[in-house]
Amino acid sequence: MKKLLIIFIILFGFSSNLYSAGGSSGGSSGGTSNSSGSSGGYGGSGMSGQYTVSTRGVYDATLMAIWKEIEDEMYQSAHESLQSYVIENPENSDGWNLFGFTSRKLEIFNDAEKYYQIGLEIDPEHTGILQYQGELYLETDRLNLAKNNLKRLEELCVFNCDEKNKLAELISKYESK
Repeated sequence: MKKLLIIFIILFGFSSNLYSAGGSSGGSSGGTSNSSGSSGGYGGSGMSGQYTVSTRGVYDATLMAIWKEIEDEMYQSAHESLQSYVIENPENSDGWNLFGFTSRKLEIFNDAEKYYQIGLEIDPEHTGILQYQGELYLETDRLNLAKNNLKRLEELCVFNCDEKNKLAELISKYESK
C-alpha cells in the first residue's frame, strides 16, 4: 500500500512535468495488467536501436499497441498513452520501463530516471530496465552508474543476454570516445 501511495505521488509530480514539456495526458489504456515483468524495451533512434523481449512476460494488448507507436518512433504519442497506462496499471514494471524509455527518447531525463526506478522497485531483476537505465546513465555522462548496471546484468544473465551484451557494447563505445 505504501508503494502505491508513493507511485501516485510521483505520478502527480510527473503530470505537471509532462504538461510543462508540452505534452498532455491523452491516450487510452485498458487491457489487463501483466505484473510479471519482461525484460523488454524499445529501441529506435538513440543508443540502442532495436527492441528486445524475453520470455519473462508477455505484453498485454495495450502495451502491444504502444509498442507499435514506439517502433514507429512516435515517442510523444506513446509517452501520453503510457501516462494513462501506468496510472491504471501501477504494478506493471513493463509499463514503467517503456515510460522511462519514451521519457529518455524525449530527453526528459529526470522523469526517465524516476520511472526506471519505480519499475525496478516492482521488479528488481528486470533486465530491460537495467539496460535502458544504463543507457540513460551514459547519455547523462554517469559512466560508473552504467557500469554498476552492467555488473548487475552480469549477475542476472548467465547465458545469451541481449541486454547485458548491448549495454557492454555501449559502455565500450562510450569509453573509446
